[in-house]
Amino acid sequence: MKAYYLKAPWEYMRVKFDYDDRFMAFPKKTQDYVKKNILLPFAKTMENTIKIKRVKGDLKLDARCFSWSLSKTNWTGVDLVMLISMEARSDVPYIAKSAACQLDNGSFRPNAGVIVLNLDYIAKTPDHKALVTNHLILFHETTHTLGFSP
Repeated sequence: MKAYYLKAPWEYMRVKFDYDDRFMAFPKKTQDYVKKNILLPFAKTMENTIKIKRVKGDLKLDARCFSWSLSKTNWTGVDLVMLISMEARSDVPYIAKSAACQLDNGSFRPNAGVIVLNLDYIAKTPDHKALVTNHLILFHETTHTLGFSP
């Protein structure tokens, strides 16, 4: 069987996070924990795992991502902007949810998406098992953002 490869300058994906008002409403200690122990390690994994054809120049996005607002519309040195929202709800059956909200005009690859983390179900301890679980949850949700949606 012959393998076919697309010719492109494949480079590692650059991921940045933006935070909505619901994220910012949580105590600073909670925000810092989520950023330091969940989001930043995950971004490093993404930036060393997934290769794409990078965005040339600045990434220009709409101001809205569904009902969420992005803090800015012009991003430099990034291929995917993930808007992070949080809630603490035990009355819903999900740990997290996500979707793409803006696609590249040429390739239709997602350039922006939203992830809502439900802190009632997200592990909040820095032990290895909790960190791995949270990492896998974000990886799962990001696959939805990248287009693998039911």
